[in-house]
Amino acid sequence: DYRSNGDTQLVLNVESQAHVLHAYINNDYIGSVHGSHDGPRNIVLKTPIMLRKGQNSISLLSVMVGSPDSGAYMERRIFGVRKVSIQQGHQKSHSLNNELWKHQVNPGWLIWRNE
Repeated sequence: DYRSNGDTQLVLNVESQAHVLHAYINNDYIGSVHGSHDGPRNIVLKTPIMLRKGQNSISLLSVMVGSPDSGAYMERRIFGVRKVSIQQGHQKSHSLNNELWKHQVNPGWLIWRNE
């Protein structure tokens, strides 16, 4: 539930341990990021956003390719979206990690959605 605090730019920050991450706000594409085989384990999407007053929907499509799906110590493997926050100007970022998120599974992909 968004209430404007002036004209300061909002920035969406998403940290993920995935290969690719696509982000949408209110079903509008806002950006994506991908990692590399030799790069760091985390990928970070940091992009300016515009929210409408009231309720907004943030959808994150996290893509993993070629990761093990069975075997020993699977409970120790961590993949996917780790942190989501919105920052306004120089203020402290507002974490969305503890907000209500829905998981929607479709053939071959999973969407993280905050509504």
